[in-house]
Amino acid sequence: MKNIFTILIIFIVTACNEKNSVTEKVDSKGIAPLNPQYVPKDGAIDAKTMDLNPEGLFCLKGSDIPYTGKTYSLRSNGNIEAEGNMENGKPDGLIVEWHNNGQKKMEQIFKSGELLSEKFWDKKGQPLQNYDETER
Repeated sequence: MKNIFTILIIFIVTACNEKNSVTEKVDSKGIAPLNPQYVPKDGAIDAKTMDLNPEGLFCLKGSDIPYTGKTYSLRSNGNIEAEGNMENGKPDGLIVEWHNNGQKKMEQIFKSGELLSEKFWDKKGQPLQNYDETER
């Protein structure tokens, strides 16, 4: 449940950011440029268009049907904040979140909502033990 709560925080809280239409590329080290231009993956939806249904599954706003597909969240300046996948309303596959400076903050891998692995980094790219340390 803690893992679903972490994803809920990422997608719901970050989805409140204002969206700018931009295009971005992330380098092989996971660093996103500071003045990026982001292009969502084909078919991806902005996470701010999602809510939780009564069963706690992610759905498009106004629907109780669990969402399957790609999601993303942008910061108010247009930089990518988070990107991931949902399957039947649950996180599935790779979920990535970035710091304000474009450095990768977190990677989590899910299978049908179950967390399989996770990694965290500080704003300078140094590995960390847990998500709480990423905010220091």
